[in-house]
Amino acid sequence: LLFFFGCVNYEQNLNKTLDSLGINKTAFYECKSQSLEKCFNKDKELANYYNVRGTPTFIINDETLVGARPLSDFTKIIDRKLENPGTRPNISLNESIWWGNPNASVVIIEFSSPNCPYCKRFHRNTYPELKKRYIDTGKVLWIFKPYVLGHGADEKEKIENIYCVAKVNRTAAEPFIEWVFKQ
Repeated sequence: LLFFFGCVNYEQNLNKTLDSLGINKTAFYECKSQSLEKCFNKDKELANYYNVRGTPTFIINDETLVGARPLSDFTKIIDRKLENPGTRPNISLNESIWWGNPNASVVIIEFSSPNCPYCKRFHRNTYPELKKRYIDTGKVLWIFKPYVLGHGADEKEKIENIYCVAKVNRTAAEPFIEWVFKQ
């Protein structure tokens, strides 16, 4: 019974969140009714290319950082990349969930699962400061790639919700993802 109420609560909160973000729910649920396997497969191919084996994993231009690391680990790499960017990932924004400055010299690709406890810790403890220092100031382009790990029966549904919010309203993707990680 508790599980049932948890699902109802998530659905009620989902609809309230969609409303608060101005998401067209008809378009959102139409997206949900379509197969999103193409999205899953493209992101899985990219994860394989970068040799992603767990979450969270971050590609910062041409360096990889794995795990819910402290802010200082990120700032060291990002600040170094701002001075000497190295190779910027060549990735299509048309097929990505992204926010920040598309012309930034530093690109961060995040591979995360909405049910991963380490990903949630990162989004709770580290991401807000990274956003304030680097994304909101136009220094970084952030690309979010959902990664299916098999963490819970609702993981794939949450990822589908993320894909569909981004498809319906790209600018609502980041606040929606932050909401998902708080659940």
